[in-house]
Amino acid sequence: MKTLHRKRSAFAATLAVALLAAGVVLSTTAFRNSALPSPGWTLDTTSAPVDDRPAYDWNASPIQGGLSVASVTDAQTKLPFAPALPTNAAAPSKIYVTSPSATPSTEQGFAAVVDDPKYGIFQVFEQQSPMTEAQLEAWAVNCNTCTLQKVVTVGSQHFLIMASPGHGLSISWLTGVDLHTIMGPEQTFTEANALALASNTASSG
Repeated sequence: MKTLHRKRSAFAATLAVALLAAGVVLSTTAFRNSALPSPGWTLDTTSAPVDDRPAYDWNASPIQGGLSVASVTDAQTKLPFAPALPTNAAAPSKIYVTSPSATPSTEQGFAAVVDDPKYGIFQVFEQQSPMTEAQLEAWAVNCNTCTLQKVVTVGSQHFLIMASPGHGLSISWLTGVDLHTIMGPEQTFTEANALALASNTASSG
């Protein structure tokens, strides 16, 4: 079990999400620099606060070893779920899926890169996950590398928002067995932008 150093600073990936691949986001190692820490990790309350992760590379493929596909329709033929994207933003400029031959069907994922005139650059992730709502929301308390960590409720939907220097801001949520994360650079991707995109995706998906 990996131990994280105690720190109230940075981030997913996530997710997320993590995340910012977040993630997200994103329980498989196929998602690089996931925005969300693994629920199996624990806090080390005795060590000095150190965030030694490399900065998130916004120019690299969001999925390690993933496949680039031409459209969401093409992506759907390779996934056990229909990917959800925000309808209030530009169409993705790049779309990726995990390699079906290298990834179990229960861990296959989707990622899209969007460059929108209003929201700027952001990434969208989706993956089937055994994570529960309680496990996801626990990172609003347990993330020890976050400068921002909280749960926001819109209607009946709960969103986990996390951020850290060098890793961006992510928003993650669950719909059934699907874990969603949207993440973008902290310099341009705001909490309001994240909520607008995530709320739209959750309601339209």
